[in-house]
Amino acid sequence: MMVLKLSTILPLNSINTLFEESNEQELSKIEREIKQKEKEVGKVLSYKVQDIKELKRSKLDLMKDNTALLKQLNEKKET
Repeated sequence: MMVLKLSTILPLNSINTLFEESNEQELSKIEREIKQKEKEVGKVLSYKVQDIKELKRSKLDLMKDNTALLKQLNEKKET
């Protein structure tokens, strides 16, 4: 089957091939972009997890300090 396009006769299978190649290139580009974004998000997530661990350690340290201060306060009240 043939198609008339801009005064040129092109076989339909040529048009299909061009369309498929264009789609494959676009898909490959999108896949590369997705992989790059996944790496970036992975790095950010890793940093956030580290931040959360550090905050938890700080929280525990503060709770220990507060507990020690409360014990001191109770001791002074009793004397």
